Amino acid sequence: MLRVVIDSQARDCSAKFPADQITIVPADLGRDTIRRIIQARQSELRRMLDAAENHIRPQSDAVITRAQQKMQHIVDSEIDRLQHLGQINPNVRPEEIKQLIAQRDQLWQSMLQLQPMLDAVRVFITS
Repeated sequence: MLRVVIDSQARDCSAKFPADQITIVPADLGRDTIRRIIQARQSELRRMLDAAENHIRPQSDAVITRAQQKMQHIVDSEIDRLQHLGQINPNVRPEEIKQLIAQRDQLWQSMLQLQPMLDAVRVFITS
């Protein structure tokens, strides 16, 4: 999971506000009041969401790259194992190895399409 804290100036404040140090004092504002606050700040909130996406992109790219490398290492190791085993065991069919290579290539193509997805938004109102 990736996390970013953006202030009203679109600055990344994640280091200032670690997840375990944010204390939430719930306020029962009511749905209408919350809706009015969000509508009044809609353009600012959209700008902040865009900034959050820009700040999180390098982290998400790194996570995706590590996942691709891990997948490739695991599958390539299995392909190598089967190829070596196939040299001494005739029960390992070349079709099995080809199928595993095709699966690896399909996984790689799928992983190229990975994009971070916004899971939750918390709006903190301070006075």
